[in-house]
Parts: sequence; C-alpha cells; structure tokens
Amino acid sequence: LVLTPPLAPSVQAHPSCNNLLVMSSNASAGGGGVSDGEPQLKKRRTGDCDEDEFQHDGPVEDEETAREKMEAAGFDPDDVKKECRLSKHGRKAFVEHGRKAFVSSIRQNLHPMSYFCHIGDVKMCRYLLSKGGSTTAISGDNLWFPMYSAAMAGHLDICEWLYENGARGDIKRRNAINFSPLCCAVGMWCKDRKNTSRWLILKGALAQDASETVSPELIGRDLIPTRIRGFNYDERPQLLEWARESVQTHSSFMTFLMGTLSAPTFTRAALHGLLVSRLYSNDAAEMLMKNTPEEQYELLWSKIIACRTPIRCLGGKIGVLRRIADYAGIVRGRELRILRTLIGPLEKLVPQGFSS
Repeated sequence: LVLTPPLAPSVQAHPSCNNLLVMSSNASAGGGGVSDGEPQLKKRRTGDCDEDEFQHDGPVEDEETAREKMEAAGFDPDDVKKECRLSKHGRKAFVEHGRKAFVSSIRQNLHPMSYFCHIGDVKMCRYLLSKGGSTTAISGDNLWFPMYSAAMAGHLDICEWLYENGARGDIKRRNAINFSPLCCAVGMWCKDRKNTSRWLILKGALAQDASETVSPELIGRDLIPTRIRGFNYDERPQLLEWARESVQTHSSFMTFLMGTLSAPTFTRAALHGLLVSRLYSNDAAEMLMKNTPEEQYELLWSKIIACRTPIRCLGGKIGVLRRIADYAGIVRGRELRILRTLIGPLEKLVPQGFSS
C-alpha cells in the first residue's frame, strides 16, 4: 500500500481489500465540523475492491459498539453479509419502526444492512458498508432489501444515503409480494411517510423504465388506498395537490426571472428618468434623447427594461439561478418533468372536487 503525501495523516487499511478509510486528521481536535472521536469515511475505491463496495462520508460507528449492536440484534459480528434470524431484542426494535402486521415476516433471516436501515441507524449502515456489506442485498425469502426496509419505516435520510451508495436502482425494485419502497412508504403509518413517498416519486419510482413519464400502471399498483388504524386513507388527492402546487410554483418562479411581470408604462418623462438613473447624469440623458429620433424612444425604453429583468442580470453568473431555485425549494429538471406527467393520471383517479 503506497500512501501519497495528502493521505499520510491517520490512514487505516480496509480489512478486506485495499480501500482506504481516510480519517480526518482534525477529528480528535474537532476541526472541520466533525464531532470528537467520530471516524469519517471518504468516498474512495481502489482497483482491488469489488465493484459494488462503496465508502461514504459521515460519522461511522466505532468497532466495539458496532459489534455489540450486531450481537444484540442476533447477527454475526464477524460476517456483515450473513443473514441471521433476529433476536428478541432485534425483533422488538424492528417492530417499533414498522407495523405489527409484519411481525411474522421478520421471523425469517435478515441481512444486517436491511435491519439497521429499518431502525434508522445510519452510523451502523456506514460501518457495514466499510466492512463490505451490500446496500442492495435481498433476504433469502426475496422480501427484505435495504431501500424497502428504510422506506417502510419512513427514514428519508437512510433512503437518500442508500441512493447515493449503490442502491439507486432499488427505487423501483419489487419484492416477492410485489411491494416496492413507494408502496410501503405510502401504505405504512411511519414517522415521515409523506416526505419519503414524495422523494421516491421525484427519483422516478413511478416512471416508466428510465424515462420521465409516469406509468399509470405503477400508480394503480403503488398508490392504492389503505386502511390505517381503522380509517381508509387515500394518498392520491394530497399527491395531486402537491404536484400541481410544485409545477405552479416553478412557473411563477420562472415568470419572475423572465421579467414577464407587469412592466412600467412607457412615457417620455419615464424614459428620461430611467436614462438619468442609468447614466448618472441629467445632461447626458437629455443629450441622448435629443440625438435619438422620437419614433425610437419606445424601442430604447424596451431595451433598457429588458436588461433589468433578474434573468438577464443573473444569467451570466455560473450556477446562480440554480442556487436560487434550490434555496427556494423549487422543483426543476427531471423531477419537474416527472411531476408534470403525474398530474394527468392522478386527475383521472381523484374525484373532481375531492378535498384532501
């Protein structure tokens, strides 16, 4: 293993391959915004590693605590890829993050990654990944996989972490009972069901193949009304309202940037005042107007007004419009196109005038 100078401080070799777990040299001193004593994994891969092994930035569970958690849940701390039957403690923790109706199904073997994704322990997930655990492994009964487990419990942060660490294709994955992560997020009474289900939709859970067009078949399969705690619950009206509002907000935002809001009315006096404000001189403004034919005053006015729109002022700044949209929470790009194609099919399914 050859260390280049930038990697020299505090380097530790991966136990199963030549991945480097690059520790922050400032961790012990609390530098760089990292909590004291928490190792940080950097995304790094070397040629000797399996292609599906990943590293991830963020706090990682320490070795001793991780082994204790593995044993307490019924897993083999020496084999992070091994399916095991959950212990009594593990089943209790699992059920606390899901519905009791699924208790019988968790008596089967489960991968550690699926378990810790379900209970929302992202530090353990990073630990398992660093030891060679898979973010896409499915249980022997073809039921549990990490994205499915995280979505069922409404752990949006875990879903996002999985998405960035090899499980992007599991957004639309279905298990042995034909359930997908979206189907679980919509149908389960979990802590962040609304935001988790909407994030899955924006990432293409309802899209046809790799396109940006929503599939009516997937809508009928994954957005079915459910009965929760004695009440019939239908997520579709809320999703329709959300899609409409998101598209309208983007349209209003672009209207503002394009400067199509009502412009000032042209008058000779208004043009003179505008020229004075731009030229910082009354004499220069009068000279320009004197040397410009009157029939071209309105053209001059329109050119100056157009240059004052936000998109013309900011268009030359790299990434500035994108940052403004992100800061304002504006849906854009592929996600916007998905929402636009979602509205039509939902309008056919939601009764007109139905209130969410």
